[in-house]
Amino acid sequence: MSGLLDNHAFLGALQALYTKRRGVGSVFLTMKRYIPHTPTGPHATETKVLIRATDSKKKISTLVGAREHVSFQIQLGNLLKANYDALKKKERRAGTRRTVRRAARSSA
Repeated sequence: MSGLLDNHAFLGALQALYTKRRGVGSVFLTMKRYIPHTPTGPHATETKVLIRATDSKKKISTLVGAREHVSFQIQLGNLLKANYDALKKKERRAGTRRTVRRAARSSA
């Protein structure tokens, strides 16, 4: 398991995971609130988010503080948008919406 990365290194490693898994495989991204076990120091009360990514072989993680949260989310959003090209569009049957609407109008 890889250690805790800084935010910039995490985004670079996440891009590498997506590039490696393009076409085959999945990358899982999880976020959860981080509460330290021993709160000490001046930033002990600062809310942080633990972000983990894995492709079932390699695990990476980072801690994002409240101050860097907005800029990190923008960068992460751009990275995710760029790598969501493998999603399939939902298949829709032709005419099913019209049939349901017409049936509702005729019964009213």
